Amino acid sequence: MREEALRMHSNMGMRAISRMLNVLQGTIFLWVKHYGRHRYENIVKLQRLRIRSRENTKVVD
Repeated sequence: MREEALRMHSNMGMRAISRMLNVLQGTIFLWVKHYGRHRYENIVKLQRLRIRSRENTKVVD
């Protein structure tokens, strides 16, 4: 749930995230403050690499 909140933080505010995840706004604030956008950016880079590697994979029958 924490990583989901960090992903959402790049697109919406903490209040909206807290309502969607049903978590206190202070908790969301602490997660974002503690883990920060740098960790989120690293997660996004890894996901993009995984998606690219899946697109480049060929299935041979």
